Amino acid sequence: MKTLRTEYKEPTNFKAARIVVTDDDGFKKTYPYDSNAKCPHISALKKAKKNWLDGNYKNKNMVVGSYGKGKIAVFLNDEII
Repeated sequence: MKTLRTEYKEPTNFKAARIVVTDDDGFKKTYPYDSNAKCPHISALKKAKKNWLDGNYKNKNMVVGSYGKGKIAVFLNDEII
């Protein structure tokens, strides 16, 4: 099982608004805030899945929920309890 979490980072004088995606191993990747997306957090999760998850998770479905100001995505093993 793999878990990804998103966190919104507000713009600063030096950086634009962004979404930080962190996996359960502590690896982080930052994506620009997509203001045209229906849900920028989901957009960042899809990019993370496509760009840096290994082959074991690229073909699995995400189960997404909310927590605080972010989203959490879980990639389940084949067996659902």
